[in-house]
Amino acid sequence: MRDWIYTEDLFCNDYKAVVLCEYKKELDLLKKFIEIAEEAVVYKRNTSWYSFEGICYSFAESIIDYAKMAYDNILLGHYHATRMIIRAMVENNVFLEVFINDEKEEMWKYYFVQSYRNSLKKFKGHLSRKDKVDIEKMYMDYQIDKRFYESRGDKPAYIDRPHGWAYTKNEGYKFEDVCKLVNLQDYKDFKMMSDYSHGTAIFQKLEGGMGIDTIMNMFSCLYVGIYRLVTVYCRECAEDSFDEVSEKLKDSISGALGDFF
Repeated sequence: MRDWIYTEDLFCNDYKAVVLCEYKKELDLLKKFIEIAEEAVVYKRNTSWYSFEGICYSFAESIIDYAKMAYDNILLGHYHATRMIIRAMVENNVFLEVFINDEKEEMWKYYFVQSYRNSLKKFKGHLSRKDKVDIEKMYMDYQIDKRFYESRGDKPAYIDRPHGWAYTKNEGYKFEDVCKLVNLQDYKDFKMMSDYSHGTAIFQKLEGGMGIDTIMNMFSCLYVGIYRLVTVYCRECAEDSFDEVSEKLKDSISGALGDFF
């Protein structure tokens, strides 16, 4: 068995990868930016997954992982894959900010319980007697409001709604409603990135995606996602060079596309 993978073993888009040579400055800055953010996030490492700190760290860590995956896919010329990954980054950034902005630190509990329950239902098809007992215990341990899981007449319980874990903050059950708690622009970015996943934006695929606006928009989405992660979650842990690299990357992207920040 070989100890490494040769580049010729990968399904790279060599033409797109060569075009990226024009953007070496931005790529270098973006890589440095991600590295600084990762160091800051790791500084707050917490493996107590059943706590506010643990859940927030889990989301922050996933955002860093997605950023690195997106960066690697840009280098490989896999732009559609990059957009799909950024879509996941946007979603996780929104959830993280919702949790952190909740002063009572309760939203994460509702998210955790609903996520655990719904995952069991998807994997098993139904909840066993033991599963129900375990979940009931979670309600009690986390002091979850009974309105979250009790029947609401002819309406399903909040826990049975897509984003019902956020019911204490809003009455909507779509991702758009959750975004309203933080930044509605997130939903617009999310929708745009989703088009690449579901094949509805066929004209964007046909045009080849090689324009400077396409490449710089990917850079800007990654920049914004990482910047928000650090400033919201771990700004005090980031090294002094964070602001310097941030400004250089922002200026470089703005110079290519115009001042859109």
